[in-house]
Amino acid sequence: MKAPHSGEVFQLRVTLRGVEPPVFRVIQIPASSTFHGLHRALQYTLRWKNYHLYEFQVGRQRIAAPDAERAERPRPLDPRTTRLADLVVSGTRRFTYL
Repeated sequence: MKAPHSGEVFQLRVTLRGVEPPVFRVIQIPASSTFHGLHRALQYTLRWKNYHLYEFQVGRQRIAAPDAERAERPRPLDPRTTRLADLVVSGTRRFTYL
């Protein structure tokens, strides 16, 4: 049985806010990738060094590594298990990477 979205690729335009002149990159990533995989791809693409925690905001949903020191409600989704296709298929066209 074929996995949902296997072989499908998303093309993303990543634009840095607050930077003049505008800085952007266009990347392609499998729809089956996790948000952690997207984080790693962004770090590589932008030549960043992965020094900070990260999170994504997709609509009202937060996707961030669980923090044992904070009892957040509602808990964010885990970026290592949440796939791009899980949320983007719902019609979301924009989301934020912090």
